[in-house]
Amino acid sequence: IILILRDVTEEKRIARSNEAMIRITMALPEYPDLEELLTYINHEVKRLLGTEGAIAVLHDEIRGDLFVLGAAYDDTDTERRIEEARFSMDQLVAGRVIRTGEPIIVPDTSEERAIHEERDRRLGYKTRNLLIVPLKSSERVIGALCAINKKGRPFAETDSELLNMIAGTVALSVENARFAEDLKKAYRNNDALLRISMALPEHP
Repeated sequence: IILILRDVTEEKRIARSNEAMIRITMALPEYPDLEELLTYINHEVKRLLGTEGAIAVLHDEIRGDLFVLGAAYDDTDTERRIEEARFSMDQLVAGRVIRTGEPIIVPDTSEERAIHEERDRRLGYKTRNLLIVPLKSSERVIGALCAINKKGRPFAETDSELLNMIAGTVALSVENARFAEDLKKAYRNNDALLRISMALPEHP
């Protein structure tokens, strides 16, 4: 009987994961704005994994630091504070995940107090446990997807597997958004150059 119950539970978990991936995939065209898309996805992560919060941490390759886009928390004040903050690579466990490209489960943040205390002080929020997976593009790690403060049971490998699946979709969306923005900048630059060249006098 126990084996049957385990099989049914596993089937339900897989079904929920598949349904979540379908919802997220279907939602992609509805959110052309990256921040709105990440907010939607993080709310999905928070609901699916049963956490107090979920965020996407992106690596600013120009400044070399980290920023949060599309935060989802039970507490909306925390959402606002974290989206206004920037962090060095060493101030967040997400920085380690971005450097190594490997997921991390932190079951108890008190074991790494030096990292978490400063961040929690800035945000006015207590982080107890974390699950972080990398956002990998075709060439590099561009950020991390983080689930924060699991309610009830601890984070499990099944949670990590689901978050990794979602991260694959998120990374593609981030890359597409960055490519689109770079393309817009290129068009703007080319248009400016064209206007300048047209304004220059012709030489014989």
